[in-house]
Amino acid sequence: DKLFLHKNLTVQRFADIVNLPTREVSQAINTQYGSNFLEFVNAFRVEEAKRLLRDDEQVHLTIGDIIRKSGFNSKSAFHRFFKRFTGTTPTAYKEQSASEAAG
Repeated sequence: DKLFLHKNLTVQRFADIVNLPTREVSQAINTQYGSNFLEFVNAFRVEEAKRLLRDDEQVHLTIGDIIRKSGFNSKSAFHRFFKRFTGTTPTAYKEQSASEAAG
């Protein structure tokens, strides 16, 4: 399951799904990944967005479609985390991926 695609996923909800105490889940993410739950989940969401942006069969999707399909709640959060994790904007990433595929 791609739990990270659920827009309203919280650490409490995630902990319930994996049947572990919330504190244990949070501590494990902090220890193993050096991030908080929000950053952890949004890293997966950005990877999903990158996959969609590179997919030739998804070329018709708008950035708004990508935001929704990758589990983000807001455009601003999507852009903030995308830039933080990739160093570029979604549009620039899409253009770069297209030129690399063509070249």
